[in-house]
Amino acid sequence: MENRKMTFDGVTYNCFTDEELEDLKTVIAYEERKKNKTFEPIDFDDFLEEREKKYGVKF
Repeated sequence: MENRKMTFDGVTYNCFTDEELEDLKTVIAYEERKKNKTFEPIDFDDFLEEREKKYGVKF
């Protein structure tokens, strides 16, 4: 992943391509399951919903 940044109205944002974003989501999901030692299959949409509730961030 390249580290691309864009600035809008004085605020800098990291930018990812769609493929990079999907890869990042996959890595986050894997690391979370690895940390919790739960490797049972989970629907990715359910995982994102849980993270959104837990962290209050829309993925």
